[in-house]
Amino acid sequence: MKIIQGGTIMLTVYFDYQIFDNLSKDKNTLQILKLGRKNFKYICSTAHLEEVHKAVMNSNNEDNFQKALLTLKNIILFTEYGVLNPIDNNNNNIKMESKSNCLKRIIDYPTDLKSSIPAIKATYKAPHFSHEYNLLIEKERRESNKNIQKKLAENIWKECDIIKEIDNTKITPDIIHSVYQDLYHDYKKNPLLMHIAFKRFLENSKQKIYPNCYKDITNSYGKKEYVIEQLYRILSNCGYAREKRPNLILSGEYDVTHMIYGTYCNYFVTLDKKLYKKCLAIYYYLGVPTKVIDIEEFSSLIPK
Repeated sequence: MKIIQGGTIMLTVYFDYQIFDNLSKDKNTLQILKLGRKNFKYICSTAHLEEVHKAVMNSNNEDNFQKALLTLKNIILFTEYGVLNPIDNNNNNIKMESKSNCLKRIIDYPTDLKSSIPAIKATYKAPHFSHEYNLLIEKERRESNKNIQKKLAENIWKECDIIKEIDNTKITPDIIHSVYQDLYHDYKKNPLLMHIAFKRFLENSKQKIYPNCYKDITNSYGKKEYVIEQLYRILSNCGYAREKRPNLILSGEYDVTHMIYGTYCNYFVTLDKKLYKKCLAIYYYLGVPTKVIDIEEFSSLIPK
Protein backbone atom coordinates (compact mmCIF):
# COMPACT_ATOMS: atom_id res chain seq x y z
CA MET A 1 0.00 0.00 0.00
CA LYS A 2 1.28 3.43 -0.96
CA ILE A 3 -0.09 6.84 -0.07
CA ILE A 4 0.04 9.84 -2.41
CA GLN A 5 0.65 13.14 -0.66
CA GLY A 6 1.09 16.39 -2.58
CA GLY A 7 1.75 14.43 -5.77
CA THR A 8 4.49 12.39 -4.06
CA ILE A 9 4.18 8.65 -3.52
CA MET A 10 4.91 7.81 0.12
CA LEU A 11 5.90 4.28 1.13
CA THR A 12 4.05 2.82 4.11
CA VAL A 13 5.58 1.32 7.24
CA TYR A 14 3.97 -1.07 9.71
CA PHE A 15 5.57 -1.20 13.17
CA ASP A 16 4.88 -4.01 15.60
CA TYR A 17 3.19 -3.14 18.89
CA GLN A 18 6.41 -3.43 20.88
CA ILE A 19 7.89 -0.41 19.11
CA PHE A 20 5.02 1.87 20.16
CA ASP A 21 5.03 0.32 23.63
CA ASN A 22 8.74 1.08 24.13
CA LEU A 23 8.86 4.61 22.71
CA SER A 24 8.63 6.33 26.09
CA LYS A 25 11.87 4.73 27.32
CA ASP A 26 13.61 4.13 23.99
CA LYS A 27 14.81 7.60 22.94
CA ASN A 28 16.80 6.27 19.99
CA THR A 29 13.76 4.61 18.38
CA LEU A 30 11.66 7.69 19.16
CA GLN A 31 14.11 9.88 17.25
CA ILE A 32 14.18 7.45 14.30
CA LEU A 33 10.37 7.50 14.02
CA LYS A 34 10.32 11.29 14.16
CA LEU A 35 12.89 11.57 11.37
CA GLY A 36 11.21 8.95 9.22
CA ARG A 37 7.87 10.77 9.10
CA LYS A 38 9.20 13.07 6.38
CA ASN A 39 9.65 10.21 3.93
CA PHE A 40 7.33 7.43 5.12
CA LYS A 41 3.76 7.05 6.30
CA TYR A 42 3.16 4.93 9.39
CA ILE A 43 0.12 2.67 9.46
CA CYS A 44 -1.63 1.18 12.50
CA SER A 45 -4.15 -1.63 12.49
CA THR A 46 -6.97 -3.09 14.52
CA ALA A 47 -4.34 -5.38 16.07
CA HIS A 48 -2.52 -2.44 17.69
CA LEU A 49 -5.70 -1.19 19.32
CA GLU A 50 -6.69 -4.73 20.33
CA GLU A 51 -3.40 -5.00 22.24
CA VAL A 52 -3.90 -1.60 23.87
CA HIS A 53 -7.40 -2.60 24.95
CA LYS A 54 -6.14 -5.86 26.43
CA ALA A 55 -3.32 -4.04 28.25
CA VAL A 56 -5.83 -1.59 29.74
CA MET A 57 -8.23 -4.34 30.80
CA ASN A 58 -5.42 -6.41 32.36
CA SER A 59 -3.81 -3.50 34.21
CA ASN A 60 -3.57 -4.47 37.86
CA ASN A 61 -2.20 -1.13 39.07
CA GLU A 62 -2.12 2.55 38.15
CA ASP A 63 1.37 2.36 36.62
CA ASN A 64 0.37 -0.35 34.13
CA PHE A 65 -2.84 1.50 33.29
CA GLN A 66 -0.96 4.72 32.56
CA LYS A 67 1.63 2.81 30.52
CA ALA A 68 -1.12 1.36 28.32
CA LEU A 69 -2.64 4.82 27.81
CA LEU A 70 0.78 6.18 26.90
CA THR A 71 1.19 3.46 24.27
CA LEU A 72 -2.19 4.45 22.82
CA LYS A 73 -1.03 8.07 22.74
CA ASN A 74 2.11 7.03 20.82
CA ILE A 75 0.04 5.09 18.28
CA ILE A 76 -2.29 8.04 17.74
CA LEU A 77 0.64 10.47 17.50
CA PHE A 78 2.58 8.61 14.84
CA THR A 79 -0.23 7.10 12.71
CA GLU A 80 -2.40 9.76 11.11
CA TYR A 81 -4.44 7.82 8.56
CA GLY A 82 -6.86 5.96 10.79
CA VAL A 83 -6.83 2.22 11.38
CA LEU A 84 -6.10 -0.37 8.71
CA ASN A 85 -9.14 -2.62 8.52
CA PRO A 86 -9.25 -4.78 5.36
CA ILE A 87 -12.69 -5.65 4.00
CA ASP A 88 -12.58 -9.38 3.28
CA ASN A 89 -14.60 -9.54 0.07
CA ASN A 90 -11.78 -10.95 -2.09
CA ASN A 91 -11.27 -7.61 -3.85
CA ASN A 92 -8.44 -6.38 -1.60
CA ASN A 93 -10.49 -3.40 -0.47
CA ILE A 94 -8.95 -1.55 2.46
CA LYS A 95 -10.95 0.52 4.89
CA MET A 96 -9.16 3.15 6.96
CA GLU A 97 -11.41 3.23 10.01
CA SER A 98 -11.28 6.05 12.57
CA LYS A 99 -9.48 5.13 15.78
CA SER A 100 -12.50 6.06 17.91
CA ASN A 101 -14.84 3.82 15.88
CA CYS A 102 -12.33 0.98 15.97
CA LEU A 103 -11.92 1.21 19.75
CA LYS A 104 -15.68 1.25 20.21
CA ARG A 105 -16.01 -1.88 18.09
CA ILE A 106 -13.22 -3.61 20.03
CA ILE A 107 -14.87 -2.78 23.35
CA ASP A 108 -18.21 -4.12 22.07
CA TYR A 109 -16.66 -7.28 20.58
CA PRO A 110 -13.40 -8.04 22.46
CA THR A 111 -12.01 -11.08 20.61
CA ASP A 112 -8.57 -11.07 22.32
CA LEU A 113 -7.16 -11.88 18.86
CA LYS A 114 -7.84 -15.59 19.31
CA SER A 115 -6.14 -17.76 16.75
CA SER A 116 -8.40 -20.00 14.67
CA ILE A 117 -5.68 -22.64 14.84
CA PRO A 118 -5.18 -24.72 18.02
CA ALA A 119 -2.62 -23.28 20.43
CA ILE A 120 1.02 -23.97 19.74
CA LYS A 121 2.12 -27.03 21.68
CA ALA A 122 3.65 -26.32 25.06
CA THR A 123 6.21 -29.07 24.46
CA TYR A 124 7.75 -30.40 21.30
CA LYS A 125 10.44 -32.76 20.08
CA ALA A 126 13.55 -31.20 18.64
CA PRO A 127 13.28 -31.59 14.85
CA HIS A 128 15.80 -33.62 12.89
CA PHE A 129 17.22 -30.80 10.82
CA SER A 130 19.87 -31.61 8.24
CA HIS A 131 23.54 -31.36 9.17
CA GLU A 132 23.98 -28.39 6.83
CA TYR A 133 21.09 -26.53 8.43
CA ASN A 134 22.38 -27.17 11.97
CA LEU A 135 25.76 -25.76 10.91
CA LEU A 136 23.98 -22.66 9.63
CA ILE A 137 22.17 -22.31 12.98
CA GLU A 138 25.46 -22.51 14.88
CA LYS A 139 27.06 -19.96 12.58
CA GLU A 140 24.17 -17.54 13.12
CA ARG A 141 24.46 -17.93 16.90
CA ARG A 142 28.13 -16.98 16.74
CA GLU A 143 27.88 -14.09 14.29
CA SER A 144 24.25 -12.79 14.45
CA ASN A 145 24.64 -11.92 10.79
CA LYS A 146 21.60 -10.65 8.82
CA ASN A 147 22.67 -12.51 5.68
CA ILE A 148 22.84 -15.77 7.62
CA GLN A 149 19.39 -15.09 9.11
CA LYS A 150 18.03 -14.68 5.58
CA LYS A 151 19.61 -17.97 4.53
CA LEU A 152 18.03 -19.68 7.54
CA ALA A 153 14.64 -18.19 6.60
CA GLU A 154 14.95 -19.49 3.06
CA ASN A 155 16.46 -22.91 3.77
CA ILE A 156 14.08 -23.87 6.60
CA TRP A 157 11.44 -24.73 4.01
CA LYS A 158 13.73 -27.38 2.47
CA GLU A 159 13.86 -29.35 5.74
CA CYS A 160 12.00 -32.67 5.66
CA ASP A 161 10.15 -32.13 8.96
CA ILE A 162 8.80 -28.77 7.77
CA ILE A 163 7.77 -30.12 4.35
CA LYS A 164 6.00 -33.04 6.03
CA GLU A 165 4.14 -30.71 8.43
CA ILE A 166 2.91 -28.52 5.57
CA ASP A 167 1.82 -31.55 3.51
CA ASN A 168 -0.13 -32.90 6.50
CA THR A 169 -1.94 -29.63 7.24
CA LYS A 170 -5.69 -30.17 7.52
CA ILE A 171 -8.72 -28.92 9.39
CA THR A 172 -10.22 -31.66 11.54
CA PRO A 173 -13.74 -31.81 13.05
CA ASP A 174 -12.18 -31.00 16.46
CA ILE A 175 -10.64 -27.83 15.07
CA ILE A 176 -13.93 -26.83 13.45
CA HIS A 177 -15.74 -27.34 16.75
CA SER A 178 -13.11 -25.34 18.65
CA VAL A 179 -13.34 -22.43 16.19
CA TYR A 180 -17.14 -22.45 16.43
CA GLN A 181 -16.98 -22.31 20.24
CA ASP A 182 -14.51 -19.39 20.18
CA LEU A 183 -16.58 -17.42 17.69
CA TYR A 184 -19.74 -18.11 19.65
CA HIS A 185 -18.08 -16.66 22.75
CA ASP A 186 -16.66 -13.64 20.92
CA TYR A 187 -19.84 -12.71 19.08
CA LYS A 188 -22.55 -13.79 21.51
CA LYS A 189 -24.00 -10.25 21.27
CA ASN A 190 -24.36 -10.61 17.52
CA PRO A 191 -25.14 -14.18 16.26
CA LEU A 192 -25.30 -12.97 12.65
CA LEU A 193 -21.68 -11.82 12.75
CA MET A 194 -20.72 -15.11 14.37
CA HIS A 195 -22.27 -17.17 11.57
CA ILE A 196 -20.66 -14.97 8.90
CA ALA A 197 -17.24 -15.34 10.55
CA PHE A 198 -17.66 -19.12 10.89
CA LYS A 199 -18.70 -19.49 7.26
CA ARG A 200 -15.66 -17.50 6.15
CA PHE A 201 -13.37 -19.68 8.26
CA LEU A 202 -14.71 -22.84 6.58
CA GLU A 203 -14.15 -21.28 3.16
CA ASN A 204 -10.68 -19.96 3.95
CA SER A 205 -9.50 -23.25 5.46
CA LYS A 206 -9.80 -24.84 2.00
CA GLN A 207 -6.85 -22.76 0.82
CA LYS A 208 -3.88 -24.85 -0.24
CA ILE A 209 -0.50 -23.91 1.23
CA TYR A 210 2.48 -24.00 -1.11
CA PRO A 211 5.52 -21.82 -2.00
CA ASN A 212 4.70 -18.40 -3.51
CA CYS A 213 0.95 -18.86 -2.99
CA TYR A 214 0.61 -15.23 -1.90
CA LYS A 215 -0.78 -14.41 -5.33
CA ASP A 216 -3.78 -16.61 -4.47
CA ILE A 217 -4.44 -15.06 -1.06
CA THR A 218 -3.38 -11.42 -1.49
CA ASN A 219 -6.97 -10.20 -1.91
CA SER A 220 -8.37 -12.04 1.11
CA TYR A 221 -7.59 -11.19 4.74
CA GLY A 222 -9.22 -14.45 5.86
CA LYS A 223 -7.04 -16.63 3.64
CA LYS A 224 -3.94 -14.74 4.74
CA GLU A 225 -4.95 -15.34 8.35
CA TYR A 226 -5.44 -19.06 7.82
CA VAL A 227 -2.21 -19.61 5.87
CA ILE A 228 0.06 -17.43 8.03
CA GLU A 229 -1.34 -18.96 11.25
CA GLN A 230 -0.62 -22.45 9.94
CA LEU A 231 2.93 -21.60 8.86
CA TYR A 232 3.63 -19.84 12.17
CA ARG A 233 2.35 -22.90 14.07
CA ILE A 234 4.51 -25.24 12.01
CA LEU A 235 7.67 -23.18 12.46
CA SER A 236 7.08 -22.84 16.21
CA ASN A 237 6.29 -26.50 16.77
CA CYS A 238 9.44 -27.45 14.88
CA GLY A 239 11.53 -25.14 17.03
CA TYR A 240 12.29 -22.35 14.58
CA ALA A 241 12.84 -19.04 16.49
CA ARG A 242 10.45 -20.42 19.10
CA GLU A 243 9.75 -18.77 22.45
CA LYS A 244 10.77 -20.91 25.42
CA ARG A 245 8.28 -19.62 28.01
CA PRO A 246 4.58 -20.66 27.64
CA ASN A 247 3.25 -17.13 28.22
CA LEU A 248 5.37 -15.85 25.35
CA ILE A 249 4.33 -18.75 23.13
CA LEU A 250 0.69 -17.74 23.51
CA SER A 251 1.55 -14.14 22.67
CA GLY A 252 2.43 -15.45 19.23
CA GLU A 253 -1.21 -14.95 18.31
CA TYR A 254 -0.51 -11.22 18.34
CA ASP A 255 2.62 -11.73 16.24
CA VAL A 256 0.58 -13.56 13.62
CA THR A 257 -2.00 -10.79 13.41
CA HIS A 258 0.66 -8.12 12.98
CA MET A 259 2.30 -10.24 10.27
CA ILE A 260 -1.01 -10.32 8.39
CA TYR A 261 -1.55 -6.56 8.59
CA GLY A 262 2.09 -5.99 7.67
CA THR A 263 1.45 -7.48 4.23
CA TYR A 264 -0.61 -4.40 3.34
CA CYS A 265 2.41 -2.09 3.76
CA ASN A 266 5.80 -1.71 2.08
CA TYR A 267 7.82 -2.37 5.25
CA PHE A 268 7.26 -4.41 8.40
CA VAL A 269 9.51 -3.18 11.23
CA THR A 270 10.03 -5.07 14.48
CA LEU A 271 12.27 -4.97 17.57
CA ASP A 272 11.55 -8.63 18.33
CA LYS A 273 14.37 -10.83 17.02
CA LYS A 274 12.29 -14.01 17.01
CA LEU A 275 9.36 -12.31 15.28
CA TYR A 276 11.84 -10.88 12.75
CA LYS A 277 13.11 -14.38 11.90
CA LYS A 278 9.66 -15.98 11.67
CA CYS A 279 8.19 -13.14 9.62
CA LEU A 280 11.21 -13.17 7.30
CA ALA A 281 10.73 -16.91 6.72
CA ILE A 282 6.96 -16.79 6.22
CA TYR A 283 7.02 -13.79 3.88
CA TYR A 284 9.77 -15.50 1.86
CA TYR A 285 7.84 -18.78 1.60
CA LEU A 286 4.62 -17.08 0.52
CA GLY A 287 6.25 -14.54 -1.79
CA VAL A 288 5.03 -11.49 0.16
CA PRO A 289 6.62 -8.32 -1.31
CA THR A 290 6.69 -6.51 2.07
CA LYS A 291 10.25 -6.03 3.33
CA VAL A 292 10.91 -7.31 6.88
CA ILE A 293 13.46 -5.14 8.68
CA ASP A 294 14.52 -4.15 12.19
CA ILE A 295 14.72 -0.59 13.53
CA GLU A 296 18.39 -0.20 12.55
CA GLU A 297 17.65 -1.17 8.95
CA PHE A 298 14.71 1.24 8.90
CA SER A 299 16.95 4.01 10.20
CA SER A 300 19.35 3.41 7.29
CA LEU A 301 16.50 4.06 4.81
CA ILE A 302 15.91 7.57 6.14
CA PRO A 303 17.75 10.25 4.11
CA LYS A 304 20.31 11.98 6.31
